[in-house]
Amino acid sequence: MTTVSDALGLPPVEAIDYLRRRTAIPSRTYRDVWRDANARAFTVAGAATQALAADFQAEIVRAAETGSTLRDFEKTFDALVAKHGWAHSGSRDFRARVIYETNLSTAYAAGRYRQMVEPETLAAFPFWEYVHGGSKHPRHDHLSWNGVVLRCDDPWWDSHYPPNGWGCSCWVRPLSARALARRGKDGPDVAPPIEYRDWTNKTTGKVEQVPRGIDPGWNYNVGQAYVGTGPVKMPTDATLKVGRPLGARLPKPAASPLPAARPAAAPTRRADDELTTVIPPGRASGAPIPPQPAAAPEEVRRFGADVLSGAITDRDRSVIVAHIDDAMAGALETEVRAVELSAFRVAKVAGLAEQMGGVASTAHPEITPEMWGRLVELIERGEVYHAAGRYRQILVHGDIDGRSMMAIIRVASTPDGGERLIVPTYSQSGRRRFARLTRGMTLVRPGQ
Repeated sequence: MTTVSDALGLPPVEAIDYLRRRTAIPSRTYRDVWRDANARAFTVAGAATQALAADFQAEIVRAAETGSTLRDFEKTFDALVAKHGWAHSGSRDFRARVIYETNLSTAYAAGRYRQMVEPETLAAFPFWEYVHGGSKHPRHDHLSWNGVVLRCDDPWWDSHYPPNGWGCSCWVRPLSARALARRGKDGPDVAPPIEYRDWTNKTTGKVEQVPRGIDPGWNYNVGQAYVGTGPVKMPTDATLKVGRPLGARLPKPAASPLPAARPAAAPTRRADDELTTVIPPGRASGAPIPPQPAAAPEEVRRFGADVLSGAITDRDRSVIVAHIDDAMAGALETEVRAVELSAFRVAKVAGLAEQMGGVASTAHPEITPEMWGRLVELIERGEVYHAAGRYRQILVHGDIDGRSMMAIIRVASTPDGGERLIVPTYSQSGRRRFARLTRGMTLVRPGQ
């Protein structure tokens, strides 16, 4: 079974903020704090004192920040039960899992929602796909919603944005208009019909209408409750028109070699799926590489926006985002200093690699055009790590507006034996993932 902790890795900074800003209050049952009120209050059913609830909240926040596992939390659970003399209902394993999974799943969903509704993200990814979490014993309704693609402002999300019940590990994937075209769709789906059933709240005696397939109390959008701005408003510059799949518009490879006078040879696919370009005629392989000016951050931001909107479809088009320093070049054992960002790489980080002829990739909606424009800050000021391995690459890590960000800079070969620097990975990272990736690596440069 896919659990929340399996799917999360580590929650984004917004998820941690969601956990921290809630007020710990005592409660007798899960019905004491209802639906969207849970975005403001932290409760544990049966935790009758504010001190016990606050201790559980502190441990859940710590779990989110450090990436501690359910097994780790179970030990903490035992300590808190002993400290407060709590006589809880249900088995120890069951209660610990429910507290851990429920709070992390809702926090992650709220944090991801906040990322997805940023104006630039909505403009590039105006469609949302419901993704079933892969439970061993799935709810029939949740499974039937898997793959449903709707506009981000469809009212269906007001009550069906996951999680939609206890133990639900479903989530939402943001998609662009080109992603829909790639799947053979000419537009979003029609929202599944909502059928209601009567449910009586034993605490209040009130009879409520609950959508079928959703557990009572879960029929609200935790992201909306967290952000507090109401339903999503579609940006005026959102790319909504779904055209033909991008691959159908790409020109076929030339049947014969390009003329020698052309400034660059035809692109060539490498094993790692990064497109490389022949060094322009007039510069022999191994010759000194002249400095190439880096684009201004605003130019890089605009480049990212144009790729995500579909204005740029040439996967090999690129910009220079920054130059590495001596320490970084030494670790990479290269004379190349210019770091290139290709349209293909922007698309791959956005989960759109297939639209440019690549392999399916995981979407990182937190990497907006604005974040691409700020990549230079990370490269110039972040801490740098290196370790010998399959690739000649370095890991750059640092904070951007309180977010823990990470990028990989890798040496890629050109067909004639030359070298270039690419950015195969750029994403938000948590402590656990960062610690795992840097284990055994050498610090090349401390953060500035």
